[in-house]
Amino acid sequence: NAYRVGNEASQWSREEIDSARAGFQQLPTDQKAKVASNLAADMFSAYHPQLCADAVAYLIANPQERPTDQNDSGFSSPLRSASVLAARWGKQDPVAAGIWVQSLPAGEERTWAAKNLAGQWAEYEPSAARKWAASLPPGDRAEVETFLKESGAAKR
Repeated sequence: NAYRVGNEASQWSREEIDSARAGFQQLPTDQKAKVASNLAADMFSAYHPQLCADAVAYLIANPQERPTDQNDSGFSSPLRSASVLAARWGKQDPVAAGIWVQSLPAGEERTWAAKNLAGQWAEYEPSAARKWAASLPPGDRAEVETFLKESGAAKR
């Protein structure tokens, strides 16, 4: 059951996380898409954020692999998944989350992930969040800085 597996996954060592990530990368395309969609749909799980990040990045980079029947897979859009994951991971390790966000292909998913990470980060380290936002490519930078200003996070 998903709850038990998620609970066990929260106890994984670094080696077990790395092994799961390597196993995901080695899956055949059809299986990888299904596993990725399940991990992306369960953004509040106990799975390590890097494993979820691999899944979300795969779905963003391979739109042709995304499941179309949301009821069977529990699939959540890559935009929503990237945004939620960036904010969630930003609470634990904003630097790692920021590296991941910047590794995403340009587009709406990366922009919204950046906004959500910066907004979350600005809640407790506003100067670090602004500094990170300033390091983004020009298009994303402008949108994230506007987002921070409009949300009031830039004033903290």
